Parts: sequence; C-alpha cells; structure tokens
Amino acid sequence: MKLVTSMAVIGAVLAGLTVMAADQPKPRPDRRTEMREKLGLSEQQQAQIRDLQMEFRKQQIEARAKIKVMRLELRQLMSADKLDDTAIRAKGKAIADAEAAQGLARVERRLALAKILTPEQRRAWKDNMRDGHRRHPMMRDRRDRRGGPAMRGRDGRDGPQPEGRAPDLSTD
Repeated sequence: MKLVTSMAVIGAVLAGLTVMAADQPKPRPDRRTEMREKLGLSEQQQAQIRDLQMEFRKQQIEARAKIKVMRLELRQLMSADKLDDTAIRAKGKAIADAEAAQGLARVERRLALAKILTPEQRRAWKDNMRDGHRRHPMMRDRRDRRGGPAMRGRDGRDGPQPEGRAPDLSTD
C-alpha cells in the first residue's frame, strides 16, 4: 500500500512539473542574434565582428585593471602622512588619460564595426539603435548615466555637499 501511495505522489508531482514547464514562456533570442538576423550579416562579417569584439574585450579588461591599480595607488598617495602634490596630480592625470583612452577605444571599435557593414546594414543598425534608445527607459536620456544621483549631492543637484558632510573622494 505504501508503494502504491508513494508512486501516486511521485506521478502527481511529475505531472505538475510537466504542466508548469509547458506554461513557461519561450526564451527570447539574445540581442546579438536578433541583430545578426536583422542586418543579414554574412558568415565573414560575423567572424570579423566576433574577432573585433574579442580583441576589444581583452583590451577593456586590461585597461580597467590598470585603472583600478592606479586608483589604489592614488588612494595610497592621498592617505600618506605627507601629501606629495606633484605625485598626486601626476597619478590623477594618468587615470584621466587611461579613462580617455578607453573612451577612444570604444569610438575606434564602433568605427571598425561600421566599416565591416554595408551602407544598408549601417542604416538598419542605426535605426535599431535609435529605436532601442526609445524603448529602453535607461537609454532615453543618456545624460542620466553620466551624472546620476551618485555623482550629485543629496538634493540631486551638482555642487557642494550638505553642511558637515564631505564628498566621498574614494575612487572605487
């Protein structure tokens, strides 16, 4: 009797799981797959873009690591008993230069990508990017990404912090 009851419970659980799995929505293809299909990329173009993206990712990982190390070094300079203005300014400039180089690398990657595409594909890519910005709330106003609340005072405005509260100078 126990065996029959156990088998009935297991059967009911399996049937329930099967029904639940059938109700799940089908996963959407990722953005890259969608974009490849919309643009009608050839195998050669796909390979070129894959190589371009891989090289860009490797460069960005190295650049971010380098910047993190420089920020740690800056923090160490800033926390020293005797501040070395020249060294601090030089480290700050090195960080700014490395960040600017990252931005330029993004521009260069986009330019290289555009050169892989045909004029029709570039137009479709541009239209898709524009439509994506309209649909996605985070992309509607790109300025929000640059100077959001984390970069402003508590009241949401740029400028001095409220009385008694110094700005956080950590560079994490």
